[in-house]
Parts: sequence; C-alpha cells; structure tokens
Amino acid sequence: MKKNIYIHALEIGVNHMSVGISYNELLMELEKIGIKPEGAFRFYFQHWYFTHFYIRDLFPLYYKNGTLHPSDLTSYESYPAVLMENGYTEYLDFLKLEQARIDTQKAHDLSLEAIKWSRVAVYVSIGMAAIQILLQFFQGSNSCH
Repeated sequence: MKKNIYIHALEIGVNHMSVGISYNELLMELEKIGIKPEGAFRFYFQHWYFTHFYIRDLFPLYYKNGTLHPSDLTSYESYPAVLMENGYTEYLDFLKLEQARIDTQKAHDLSLEAIKWSRVAVYVSIGMAAIQILLQFFQGSNSCH
C-alpha cells in the first residue's frame, strides 16, 4: 500500500514523539522525500497538522474560539508539537491494516501453493492408478498363455 502525505506525516510525528516537530520542520522532512503541499491543499494540510499535533499554547486559543482560523495558525508554524492520541491511533491503524494486507497476501500465496501441490497429488494418483491398471492387464494377459 502506498503511503500518502498523512501517513508520512504521522510516521515523522511518531519518530519525533520525545521532542516534537514544528509544522515548518515537518514540511522540510516531507520535502526530503519529494512531498510538498502547495496551493489550497497547503492550507488544508496545515489545519490537519494542527488538529493532529499538540501545541500547549495553541489549545487555549482553539477552545476560546471553538475553531482555528488559518491566520491563527501561521504564528505557531515554528512551535514544536507532539503527535496527539488521534494521530497516533490513526498511524497504528494504518500499521495494522498494512500488516493485515501483508498477511492476507502471504495466505493467498500459500493457498495457491497448496492448490498447485494438490493438483500434483491428483496427477500422481491418476498416474499410479493407470500404472496399476496396466500392470494388472499385462499380468492377466500373461497368465492366459
């Protein structure tokens, strides 16, 4: 499964749990792997970041207004933030899904291998039965003479 920008951001957040990572640092980390949110999507991604990463000074502003406006967020882009529970849970869910996909593929491959060997067993069984029939036929025709 191909990772999208959010999974990469969550993974980076998990890797920075002890010290936190600012929005600007996260963008630089994403650029290192060729991901650069631009245009209107950058504003959406910024909002996503601030709802998945915790900055202590930002939360009173959020609870006071009940929402975060992009102009409120700009001044916090360089503050280190740690991944919140919802982001960590989403990342763990992704890892579980990825592992389930891998396990399912392994099970599929093993079932195909089992089907292949069962076919071989059927062909060997048919071959052995044919040999037994031929042996009985030739033994029966030899005993007649």
